[in-house]
Amino acid sequence: MARILKADYVPFAPAEEGEVSIAHAHCEHGGPDHKKRLGIRRNPDGSIVAHCFNCGGSTVHRPKSAVKNMYDMLDRDKAIANSADKPMSLPPDCISKIEDWPDVARAWLYRYDITNKEIRALSIVYSPSYNRVILPIYYQGALAAWQGRSLDKSNPPKYIGAKRVKGVKNYLKSSPISSNYLILTEDLLSAIRVNRICDAMSLGGTSLQDETLGLYDFNEYRGIIIMLDDDNPTVKKQQEDLKNKLETMLTIPIYVHHTDGVDPKEMGRHELRLNIDVAVAGITSKEGIPF
Repeated sequence: MARILKADYVPFAPAEEGEVSIAHAHCEHGGPDHKKRLGIRRNPDGSIVAHCFNCGGSTVHRPKSAVKNMYDMLDRDKAIANSADKPMSLPPDCISKIEDWPDVARAWLYRYDITNKEIRALSIVYSPSYNRVILPIYYQGALAAWQGRSLDKSNPPKYIGAKRVKGVKNYLKSSPISSNYLILTEDLLSAIRVNRICDAMSLGGTSLQDETLGLYDFNEYRGIIIMLDDDNPTVKKQQEDLKNKLETMLTIPIYVHHTDGVDPKEMGRHELRLNIDVAVAGITSKEGIPF
């Protein structure tokens, strides 16, 4: 995908809602653009969208003013979380009673077959001030981070959050007796679904920080299975990069299970069980390790 540098479009965007066309100064297709083929649009929310009809590059810039001061609110919460004399806490207006949530908040979780029992067990709540479902992350029994998932496309970004422990992840144990394998997923809802069968950890993306390797004892497992939403070449490469990193740092087998572009959270219960069984068979085929 061709790039559009911020300097090529942000300074030239209309001050108010509207569109302009200018020459793309650093167009990557056929040299400089002399025909004003870079379109720049200022949206009602203040965000700036740019698309070059010469090289095909597209991008978007969202200043703080474009996200309803969400970053400013988040910075305030981070300051509280990192204060030496105050423990970290969730947004103060969080609602834990599921029945009092807006329908859209419940629907987002129910859509992926997340049950009320799982919502309560993981202390998932809803914040009216953020208009987000709040997903807390605990480490050694204490709140270490939280993520807030937007329920409205007009309320970007999709995720915000605060973190007190760098590298901490949503790590879910399926039972008091640990399963033999740990499955890594992109998001928490996928991890919740996987956790019904074996241990799971949501990466919150497609990579693993060095700090994470220091927080958890991955070598307690007989193997780690990477199960991401590999729907494009970029994610497939990131999966392999993650596998190589883990193989360098750990002494246990690492296996990538390809899902053909389907997140675990989007699978039916039987389909998910089948995928996990196939993944376990893949990691044990050369090791002779029982599930």
